[in-house]
Amino acid sequence: MKFLNRCAFVALATFALTACSGHQGKQESKAAGTGADSAATLAGIRYIDADSLASQYNLAKDLNEAFLRSQENFENVGKQRAKEIENMERTINSKAQNNQYLNQQAYEADMKKYQQMAQAAQKQMADMEAKIQEEQLQNIIQLNDSIDNYLKILCKEKGYQVVLKKDATFYIDPKYDITDEVVKGLNARYVKVKK
Repeated sequence: MKFLNRCAFVALATFALTACSGHQGKQESKAAGTGADSAATLAGIRYIDADSLASQYNLAKDLNEAFLRSQENFENVGKQRAKEIENMERTINSKAQNNQYLNQQAYEADMKKYQQMAQAAQKQMADMEAKIQEEQLQNIIQLNDSIDNYLKILCKEKGYQVVLKKDATFYIDPKYDITDEVVKGLNARYVKVKK
């Protein structure tokens, strides 16, 4: 489950590598560029700090909180089922030690009930984990779609051709950082839906 939490933020971070790759019209590459050409090229490139975006974008925060609640519920149910199974095991052991089983069939019936309880708990936990994973996948898709859609609009308005992820580079001049602008725009568009 911790792996999934990390995957959510890795997926969020990777959106920027391709977000604004569409160009209006074809641009021809030049074999040798001048300083003016380089400045013009850089004018269309920006970057986003994905970690800051994840920590400040309200949708990302809400999805992370929902994931943490699901995780906590999963752990609580697991503890409860383990406690029930442990209690059943203690009961069987106590009966066996105190010779409370009148015959082998009574003991076998309790053991069968114990095994069924353990199998049911195992199935319940596997089902819950699968559901959490599916919800997390859907949350990642929703988050990436939201960011991607907003970046397409922003890039068109501002004339950006490329938006990079800060972590994917060695160095970018801070003047090309648009993280705060993107967070502000995303949060302005976000309407929390109560589930």
